[in-house]
Order: sequence, then structure tokens, then C-alpha cells
Amino acid sequence: MAIELDYLAGSHADVRIQYFDVDRVTLMHENAHSGTVHHVDLQQGITLAIDGNSEKLFKVPPLPEAWRMQPDGSYQVRWAVYRMQEKRQDGQHEWWEWLPQ
Repeated sequence: MAIELDYLAGSHADVRIQYFDVDRVTLMHENAHSGTVHHVDLQQGITLAIDGNSEKLFKVPPLPEAWRMQPDGSYQVRWAVYRMQEKRQDGQHEWWEWLPQ
């Protein structure tokens, strides 16, 4: 059953984002956040208030495939983010591909 993103506001979420190098295997680093869904914008993303603090906001892409409801009603959110180029020139944007896990 697909998650209705519009109804996530106020829900608790545990988010893990793993960043991989261009080989798609080497884990560069991992971020983990826990918080409350502060705002849902189906175009711009889902904003979380880290540890419930509305001064510490973090945004993830608005794809329901990354969200899994847990037995307690909270959500587990998982992303794999892949670096898309080995080198970039100064001033050039670095490209990343976000895929739900």
C-alpha cells in the first residue's frame, strides 16, 4: 500500500541516508536523523524538524517509495545517494542520484 505523503505532517520519522561513490559500492558516509515531519510539499520535498526542533530542518525528496510505516505508527525512511561523476571542475555543480531503498 502506497504512503499518502500529504498526511505525513506531524508524524515521527527515522531517516537514514547513505552516500556512495561513483562505483555505487563504496560507502562514502551515512547520515541518520530522527524527527517530526514539519512540512510536506509534493514538488519541493518533505521537511523534517530534527528531534522535533523547528529550528533544525532537514529536507528529503517527496517519494513515497522511501517511506515505510512501522508497527508503532512512525516511519522509517531510507535513501541511497550515488555520486554521478568522479571529478568536477571548480564552480561546476556536483551531481547525485537519490534512490529510495
